[in-house]
Amino acid sequence: GDHRDLHLCDRRQRQMCIRDRYQRRVRVIVGGFACDVEGCAKVSKSKQALYTHKWAVHASPIDCPRGCDAKLKPIHMARHVREVHDGVRPAKVACPHCSKLFAPSDLPRHVRTHTRLRPFSCRFCDKSFTAVSYTH
Repeated sequence: GDHRDLHLCDRRQRQMCIRDRYQRRVRVIVGGFACDVEGCAKVSKSKQALYTHKWAVHASPIDCPRGCDAKLKPIHMARHVREVHDGVRPAKVACPHCSKLFAPSDLPRHVRTHTRLRPFSCRFCDKSFTAVSYTH
């Protein structure tokens, strides 16, 4: 059926609430591996993807092994140690439009601010966005 009634793209709060109900319905219909954390509606296609989700989103913060005051989720700690304590920074590339420096993975999204390209479309309405994370 038509899922337009499940998403209200102009109201973020209401949309998230309705999206949660939609995901729960999808979980029942299509199966998959559902996150068992209270209030989380994440459904993964594989056990590994579910494990990664739980580790990245629901893990408790840990103390920095190098003794500084940082307290981060495990998924962020290795990067913290590498960049803060070991001094290893990721290579940066310049934007061809404004010469600002970005990590290679962030440059395409930034360039879209200059080109106004919106390649990611909502599945439920006619809106398009600069990043896939903004879609519903």
